[in-house]
Amino acid sequence: MFAILALAYPFRAFNMTMIIGVCRAGGDTVFCAVYDVLLMWTVSLPAAAAASFLFGAPVPVVFLFLALEDPLKMVLGLWRLRTGRWLHDVTGKR
Repeated sequence: MFAILALAYPFRAFNMTMIIGVCRAGGDTVFCAVYDVLLMWTVSLPAAAAASFLFGAPVPVVFLFLALEDPLKMVLGLWRLRTGRWLHDVTGKR
């Protein structure tokens, strides 16, 4: 499980920086919420539940399925970062 965590952590670190550091600081809180919650409930948790309950996979495999959302989140986070749509006026001056 440590090997899986070691492989997944660079993706997870980028996603934490992207969600908390970049998007929230840029005022893009709606995308942060949708990006984080939607992918967790539609990708990670169903995949891990299927691996565990339907296929009877061992714990390290279930843990791997829990980490599968991170590369997808990284791709979507890079896309959002490059489009520049994460940057909003948060000063209130218009």
